Amino acid sequence: MKGLKGEGGAAKLLQLCAVAELPKTITDFLTDIYQRYPKPKRKEALAAQAGADNEVPGDNRAAAEDPEEL
Repeated sequence: MKGLKGEGGAAKLLQLCAVAELPKTITDFLTDIYQRYPKPKRKEALAAQAGADNEVPGDNRAAAEDPEEL
């Protein structure tokens, strides 16, 4: 770990572990963080959801009506 300090070595190591393999202190810490700061929705998912709500497939009128979206 010491050799990878500052390079995300600890994060890489944690990514290799299953949740059941992580120490309780780490899972408790992460649970607290995710409760305080929920993960934001991905921009791609939000854009796809907004596009599905507002546009008909093959209909380009929405883009033509609002030049800022181009």
